[in-house]
Amino acid sequence: MVCGMNDEECEAGAAYHARDCGELPCCPPDLVLDKRADQDPADPALIHYTIAVQNKGNSSLAATLTDLLPAGLDYVDASPKPNRHEGQFLQWILPDLEKDGLATIEYHVRATMDGVYVNAVHADASAVDGSGYDMADAAAKVEVRSTGVAPKTTRYGGWQVPDWNMTSPDQGITVELSPEEDVVQ
Repeated sequence: MVCGMNDEECEAGAAYHARDCGELPCCPPDLVLDKRADQDPADPALIHYTIAVQNKGNSSLAATLTDLLPAGLDYVDASPKPNRHEGQFLQWILPDLEKDGLATIEYHVRATMDGVYVNAVHADASAVDGSGYDMADAAAKVEVRSTGVAPKTTRYGGWQVPDWNMTSPDQGITVELSPEEDVVQ
C-alpha cells in the first residue's frame, strides 16, 4: 500500500494481482472411507469386515489405514494382509491410490465373548504431488450373542458384575450359591 499527499488530502493506492481460477492448484485431496460388518450366517461369532477407501480428489494419494480391534475380538485373516499387525493393532499402507481409485480390504475376526462391538478405522492420506492432506474415520457396529461367554467390562478397573444366577419366578427371588459361596454362621 502506498500513501501520498495531494495538497491537503492523503491519497492511498495499492497494487494487486489476480490469477484466473484455472492457474491455481485446486481440489485438495478428498478421501471417502466406509466400513461394514457382517456376521457369518454359519458361525455368528465370526465377523467379516469390509473397508472401502476411495480417492475423490484430482491426484494420487498415499494412504495409511489404522484399525484397533476392540477387546474381545481376535484377528483371523485379511485380504490384503495388513502391513503391520501387533495384537489388536492392524495397519494397511496404500502407497498409490489413483484419482477415482477404490481400494477394498476384507478381514475376519472372531468374537471371544458376547457383546456389542464398535470397530473403527482411521485413514490418513497425502497427495503424492504434495498438494494436500486429508483424513477420514468410519466405524461398524455388530452385536454377538453366540459365544456363550458373558460380556465383561474393564470400566471399573477389572471389577465385574457378580454372576449369582439370580432368577425371579412368580414365587419370589431365589439365589443359587455355589458351595464356596454358601456362608453359614
